Amino acid sequence: MLAADPPERGGGLTPAERLTFSIAERLGMTVGELLERMSAAELMTWMSLPRIDSELERAKNLNRMRELWRT
Repeated sequence: MLAADPPERGGGLTPAERLTFSIAERLGMTVGELLERMSAAELMTWMSLPRIDSELERAKNLNRMRELWRT
């Protein structure tokens, strides 16, 4: 189970923990429920979505720029 870092480390969450909480929130469940119900492979796929979305957005922006240069 994920837990906040000890106070001596600033009490924050690691990026992977933050992402896990975000996914759980998006799916309407607790982190405990998420970790019980989801395979590691599926969780890793969910964790890769922000990177994939970012790459798709960059590709769209590049295509828009190309369209502007053609006109």
